[in-house]
Amino acid sequence: MATLIKSLGYGALTEPHATPATLYSLAGGTTKSAIVKNIRFVNMSDTTPAEIKLSISALSQTKQITPNNGTAHISVLPKGMFVFDQEITLASGEAILGSTSASGQFDYIISGMEREQ
Repeated sequence: MATLIKSLGYGALTEPHATPATLYSLAGGTTKSAIVKNIRFVNMSDTTPAEIKLSISALSQTKQITPNNGTAHISVLPKGMFVFDQEITLASGEAILGSTSASGQFDYIISGMEREQ
């Protein structure tokens, strides 16, 4: 049962809110579990604010994990950074999904721990 503290994933997020992208997942049928400690997002635009929406996909359901005031998600200024620092536990077959506003492009890195059970 090794526990690995590591970068769980990184990349660029450009998918619109209607079609969220999988940022990190644990394949179904594995014996792994994970704790996501934080996700850092940097808005790559020089001039345009953009929004981020995060959700978790578990047990055939998708639930939002970032706040939404009814009209907007987390807004990040141009070249600004947003850090989601609420711990999330994931089991086999679960995933973190992300999306951005139509003009958004974010670079992201996910830090945490994986454990083989």
